[in-house]
Order: sequence, then C-alpha cells, then structure tokens
Amino acid sequence: MQDETVFTKGKLMERYDLSVSQLSLRTKHLGIELAKLDDGRSYATEEQVRRLDNLHEFLNAGDKKRLMREYVEPQEVEVMSGVSIPTEAKYGMQGNLFEEFANAVIKIQEASLFPEERAVAGVEVLLKLVDNQCLVTSSQVHKLIGIKPKGKVFVRGSFTFIRQGKIGIQSGWLVTRTKLKLIGVDE
Repeated sequence: MQDETVFTKGKLMERYDLSVSQLSLRTKHLGIELAKLDDGRSYATEEQVRRLDNLHEFLNAGDKKRLMREYVEPQEVEVMSGVSIPTEAKYGMQGNLFEEFANAVIKIQEASLFPEERAVAGVEVLLKLVDNQCLVTSSQVHKLIGIKPKGKVFVRGSFTFIRQGKIGIQSGWLVTRTKLKLIGVDE
C-alpha cells in the first residue's frame, strides 16, 4: 500500500479532530475493526473511512451536536439499474413502496425542467402514501413538495401532513387527504 492512500489511526484522528478514545468510540459504534500495517500501525479501508465520514457528518450537522446513539447507518437500495438511493432502516416504508418512492423521486429530479411533470409525480407518490398510511421523514416530504412541513399539522394543497413522532432524528409525518370545503356548493 502506498502511504498517501493509507488512512492510519493518526490520519483519522487528524481528519476528524478526535482523540484516540473518541476515535475508538466511533469505530466501536460502527463495528469497525482497524487492520494493522506491517509496521504495527492501525489503518482503515476506504469503505471504513466512508462510514466514518457519514457518522462525522451526522454528528456535526445542524445547529446542535447530535448523539452517536441517534445515528442509523445509511443503507443503499438499488431502485433502477445502476442507481442506488441511500435510506435508513427506520423509515416507515418497506419493500416495493420504498422502491416506488425512490423511483418517483428520481422522476421528479429528472423532470425538474418541467414543473407539471414534477407535480404529477409528487402527487402520485403522495396518493400512495395516503393509501398505505406510511410515515415519511421531513426530508422525504421536502423532496416531494419542495418545502419542509412545520408544526403538528401542515396543510399543503390537497394533502395534510400530521406529525406522528420521530423517524431517527427527523419528524415522522402521516400523509392524509385534505377535506376540501367548496364555497358556494351545497352538500
């Protein structure tokens, strides 16, 4: 191995600005066991460094420091040939519904030049979420409607988002159809 591509324990401590004990806590939390070089120094593989980078980014994101126990390691789910989307095991969507959601997000991103197509793709996913009564995270809602929901109940167009607790560190939202009251129409 060339020395410049090896992530020794010292380089990792420098990279994340950590002490030996802090680095040990992170590797233990992720279940990473550092290998040894011929000279006895410990090092991490590129995959292990990627996992440590994800944890470091999580812990330092946002306005407040986060706790390591809140971290759920992302997994990648292949939704189309060659396209993987990271997810968290705690998300409320399972199997085919998650794949449909991921495919719709890809469709929305590809259709960003055509707002009408983006809106239709988002509505299709929202209708499936209503039918299946799945919880989605704030960031998933943001991808679908372009704005993060706020408060306990958030109404946007024909959909109401009701906060139902947490999914990882984010709020979990139940999507329902908004009961529309038409003005000037007798029931």
